Amino acid sequence: MLQTLFPVFPEEVSYLNSEIAVKTIEDVVYYFNGVMPIYKHEKDDYKSFRYISSQLSTHTKVFTYLV
Repeated sequence: MLQTLFPVFPEEVSYLNSEIAVKTIEDVVYYFNGVMPIYKHEKDDYKSFRYISSQLSTHTKVFTYLV
């Protein structure tokens, strides 16, 4: 049976769209889908940022917010 997930996010996040949010905690950037973290990378790790942003732009509609 499928379960509906409500869009509940941690406090003090930046929303990329209605489903994805970003928060930096101790120099680590976390990407959330609701309360579940889906990606993370170090603040200065640009290769990981490019990988994650390309994944998000391919699979969701957040490209305009990341560029």
